[in-house]
Amino acid sequence: GSPNYIFGIYDGRTARNDTPPEALPGSNKITALFRDWFVRHQLPWDYTGFDGRSDYFPFLAGGIVAGGLFSGADDVKTQQER
Repeated sequence: GSPNYIFGIYDGRTARNDTPPEALPGSNKITALFRDWFVRHQLPWDYTGFDGRSDYFPFLAGGIVAGGLFSGADDVKTQQER
């Protein structure tokens, strides 16, 4: 966890353009499942992009579905996130 934590959901729509197409529908489904859960439980959340900084990248590059949560790492919260 990060002292600057957020509830971030990896956004399947931000996968790199060269991501094999077979990985996209499932990745988007994971995004929707997490989003719906946070909304249903009235918890704050935000999308975070697949920026290549985590271990999901080789999976997406191999056509394997990826998704999940992001804690905020070393990012500083925005005023809106505080």
